[in-house]
Amino acid sequence: MTVKKRTSDLNSLERFNMYYKPKEEKLSAGQKVKRFIWNSKTKEFCGRTGGSWSKICAFYFIFYSALAILVAICMWTFLQLLDARQPMWQLEKSIIGTNPGLGFRPTPSEVSSSVIWYKGNDPGSQKFWIDELKKFLEGL
Repeated sequence: MTVKKRTSDLNSLERFNMYYKPKEEKLSAGQKVKRFIWNSKTKEFCGRTGGSWSKICAFYFIFYSALAILVAICMWTFLQLLDARQPMWQLEKSIIGTNPGLGFRPTPSEVSSSVIWYKGNDPGSQKFWIDELKKFLEGL
């Protein structure tokens, strides 16, 4: 926001320019767009000088380089904490616990959950799931 000066605060050249400055010619919309893209009087491209564009490009190059380095450091640190041979959290120590459940396909129409439930000591409760799995595998 610019503050408008009082006439008494202006020097003589500013007062002269205020009254006798040549008016700019009226431009069409196409000419305004053309002048915005390249203004030959002020040597500006999209409203910025070459120095301004170089400062912006340098800033963003440094900024995104720093972000890439930060992500690389975080990834390296994370990968150093992983063991390639076995998971860190197992069985009782994990969030899932010792009974994680099992997802399945195909989903039977009368079951509203995607988890298979059966009694381990009752072979009759497993028969439904075995039959559904056989039907599914025959369809492949």
